[in-house]
Amino acid sequence: MAAGSCRRSSSRRCATGGPSSWHPTSVPDERWATERSERALLALLDDVLAQHAIDPTRVLVTGFSMGGRGTWYMATRHADLFTGVIVMATGPGEGSLESLSATPLYIIHSPEDEVVPYAPVEEFAVRLAARGCPIQMMRLPGANHSMMGDYIAPLRVAGQWLWSEWDARGSRDR
Repeated sequence: MAAGSCRRSSSRRCATGGPSSWHPTSVPDERWATERSERALLALLDDVLAQHAIDPTRVLVTGFSMGGRGTWYMATRHADLFTGVIVMATGPGEGSLESLSATPLYIIHSPEDEVVPYAPVEEFAVRLAARGCPIQMMRLPGANHSMMGDYIAPLRVAGQWLWSEWDARGSRDR
């Protein structure tokens, strides 16, 4: 059984799950990018998909800060499972850019983030766009790294964009 929680939303026909803490001990190995943490998150995803009527062509992975690092890690290693990616206040992933070439990706980041520099994130987004990746980047001026509340409205916008991308694509080939 994977550690984490799952919450079902009737309004958007979706489920959310996973660790919700930024603290390194919120994942089994104290880091996201380990086989043990990866197995735990994949087991949680399997549980959610088995227990709920989730459309497998609309599976989003998202994260903020260190959770964003986990998002990059999982999205690049499991592009076959995730059909959308939203990252907030985190640096570029270390995985293969090619694995993200067809996956809709939304990045939310602030130039005033004092923990994760903005310029490398913007450069990464430009590189992905040049490769034809369906990508949007929202610049969030005035928010420092710990101002998580400032990301709520942009996250809603990102979700609406992703939903539109999914609708435009219909079912994704698997």
